[in-house]
Amino acid sequence: MNSLHVSKIKHARGTKISNELEEKNNATITAEIERILTNVYRKLTAEINTKITNKLSTRLSEINTELNRKLIAEITKINTHDAGYAFEAQKIFNDMTTRINSFEEACRNEFGRILSNFSASIETLRNEMIQRYAIA
Repeated sequence: MNSLHVSKIKHARGTKISNELEEKNNATITAEIERILTNVYRKLTAEINTKITNKLSTRLSEINTELNRKLIAEITKINTHDAGYAFEAQKIFNDMTTRINSFEEACRNEFGRILSNFSASIETLRNEMIQRYAIA
């Protein structure tokens, strides 16, 4: 074997070893890059999810507060109207009670007047009968 042939064999084996090492190195680098990218993706996903959750919670809280404020305002309006209606109904009821009481008093007075006139008429008739039959 001549030295040129040995040199070629050495070179071929060196190239083969170098290529195998480079492939292993590339595979290791690719795996490391994938691991790093996976970790970055997980961290970014977690951070984005946290920010979205916080923003959504804040916005939902604002919407809830606004809706509660509007509902309370509407309930207050309704209660005010109800109080107004209750006041009006009470006024009407009081007016009706006053009129009924006045009518009842007028009826009692009229009945008293009629009873008094009737009693007076009976008394007059009685006196006339006494006089008529006392003379005869």
